[in-house]
Amino acid sequence: MKRWGRIEAFWGTNCRLLSLQLAALHHRGKKAMAAAAAWRAARHKTATSLLAAAPTERFEAFVRNWAESDDEPYAARGQTLRARGDYPELTERPAWPRPAWADALEARADVIVDEYHEAARAAELAPYFGGDYGDDYAGLDIAKQGEIVPSAEKQFPETIKALEHVSDGDPVGATRLAFFARQGPESHVPPHSDMVNFLLTCHLGVVVPEDCRLFFTTSREAPPIEWARGALAPPLQTSFEHAAFNDSESERVVLFFDVFHPDLSREERGALADFERRRRADEEAFWGGRDDCAAPGGDDAASLFAEAARLRAEAERDAARPPVAAPQRRTFSTDVSRPRQNAAVVAPRRAFSTVSQAADDVLRTRLALSKAELEIVRRNLLVGARAAVEPKLDWLQTRLELDAAQLKRMVVTHPSLLNLGVEETLAPTLDWLQRRLGLDAAQLRKMVLRLPPLLGYSVEDNMEPKLGWLQRRLDLDAAQLKKVVVPFPALLGYRVEDNLAPKLQWLQTRLDLNDAQLKKMILTSQALLGYSVDENMKPTLGWLRTRLDLSDAALKKMVLALPPLLGLSVVDNVAPTLAWLQNRMNLGDVGLRKVVVAYPTLLGLRIERMEANCAWLESRLGLDGKQLARVVAASPPLLYLSVDGNLAPKLDYLLRATGLSQLELRDHVLRLPAIPSYSLERRYRPRVEACVAAGVSPEYVLTSAPYTDEKFGERLAQKRDVVVM
Repeated sequence: MKRWGRIEAFWGTNCRLLSLQLAALHHRGKKAMAAAAAWRAARHKTATSLLAAAPTERFEAFVRNWAESDDEPYAARGQTLRARGDYPELTERPAWPRPAWADALEARADVIVDEYHEAARAAELAPYFGGDYGDDYAGLDIAKQGEIVPSAEKQFPETIKALEHVSDGDPVGATRLAFFARQGPESHVPPHSDMVNFLLTCHLGVVVPEDCRLFFTTSREAPPIEWARGALAPPLQTSFEHAAFNDSESERVVLFFDVFHPDLSREERGALADFERRRRADEEAFWGGRDDCAAPGGDDAASLFAEAARLRAEAERDAARPPVAAPQRRTFSTDVSRPRQNAAVVAPRRAFSTVSQAADDVLRTRLALSKAELEIVRRNLLVGARAAVEPKLDWLQTRLELDAAQLKRMVVTHPSLLNLGVEETLAPTLDWLQRRLGLDAAQLRKMVLRLPPLLGYSVEDNMEPKLGWLQRRLDLDAAQLKKVVVPFPALLGYRVEDNLAPKLQWLQTRLDLNDAQLKKMILTSQALLGYSVDENMKPTLGWLRTRLDLSDAALKKMVLALPPLLGLSVVDNVAPTLAWLQNRMNLGDVGLRKVVVAYPTLLGLRIERMEANCAWLESRLGLDGKQLARVVAASPPLLYLSVDGNLAPKLDYLLRATGLSQLELRDHVLRLPAIPSYSLERRYRPRVEACVAAGVSPEYVLTSAPYTDEKFGERLAQKRDVVVM
């Protein structure tokens, strides 16, 4: 009995200590939550100040999303992003075409290279990005966060002039960086994302040995990027995961600088620069704890930041203390005759430490996390969720049929996902999504990998009511609803009352659309639901109507043929494109209107692409400027058909099949400009074979190119009869 009494006393002591421990942790958790609440309140204050001067609706949506988010990394649209770097409605691709300013920059390449070498001889390059990529990745600063570094003004005056020409009034390096980046020999920069989609990163080759390249690790469409001395590499949207390799035995150096995304207006670029300045000031005020730091949101924001910083510091001090109350700690004895009492005091402390260490071990080994990645996940993992890490990883991998890389990417980019309960949140949300949208396993996996925060959306309060409304409003069946939501899940974050409903009503009224036409537009271009009425659609339609003197019917016809037209910027896209078309085709206003109404797709093309097609046609067919203008005006598809995949092989085939000379083929095209636009496989190849079989010259396929197959067959039969006679 005495033995059982001692055991009961032992476990009673343990349980009381464990209760004290949990109470202490709860107290600390409340302080941490209070600090987080104060921080978020301060951010809301800054957001309010920013929204008062928001230049566009999409900037407003961007700021609101940042203010309401935890700003942790997440996967979306094939990229890794944070809320502070995820600007809506931007064109997104890993590598971009050559910009208009590239020639001017490359013309100054020699002096830029000379300035680098002179500075590198006099200064030691410091590890960059906090040394995350090792000592082999170092740099010399030119600009940081939109400000020229004072020492750079003396070291790199010509380089700065060149970059100022590129920036065209924007800060050098946009809101981020401009520097000379050196990557050491036989080294690599591991796969990573810069988590900002509104900047493009540019590299001008300075010192470029062989065996250097950059890969986009999650995009199969983008080829490897290779550098050359004095040449500008394709601008990169580095929100797509990428890695850089230098397999040579010497260093690689590039001039690294950021520019704003070309879809942004000047007003948006200025607003983003202001946003970044204020956001950094917020973080400095919070993490630095400086009472004298001027808060961007005003006096109220300053007090909020001060309170947030105080609460954070208090929570950190508490976290550094031993977790057991001071009086209870004194029960630990150095007397070797009291080991059980010592064990009773230490056991709970070890229990919590063991759970935390076990979670770290699972994350490190199961996901092959680096030290930095593990630290990111740990910072976002709640204490109560650590014991369930391994079974939760098992469940996610099994439920979504993830491979190891996909599981790792999802956890590293959105670690707070591990704080969600399986039975309470994850399982019912996934089951509902799959059942509601009729998703197969692959589609469900794709949606979650693209947008992990989706798993935290409320089914009852958000997703179900929104989908039901959308289905009723557009008269969508289940398959059509799936077609709208799966390619554009961002719509689940839009409010119905003040966004989706008035937007659809405006579209239908402005363009005089019936319900079927509105439905078809949304099914064709789901991104319309993300466009702003006041900043995108209304000004674009009004400007087009005035510029081209369009009737309502013609405007409606253009939009129905090309719904994304509503999202194009007048200043940055539509106006310069129309000016280029009118000048290149030598058209009057009436001719321009006729071409654009018939082929609105032209307004969505980049001028550089159309100019490249024109240059190729001039060279390939030996056309002068007037001849080219006449050909392209008569057959506008020649401006957007692929040269390598369509035009070049087609003309090569026609020359071989007809036996014509280059000049003879040119004469045919001048008489009938649509010749290069017809299909090789569906029109020319079978018709050439039919001519050969009928004993008719294959040249006939050129003069009969516009005929329907039926008319071509009739005329060919007549020619065959003449040949036979």
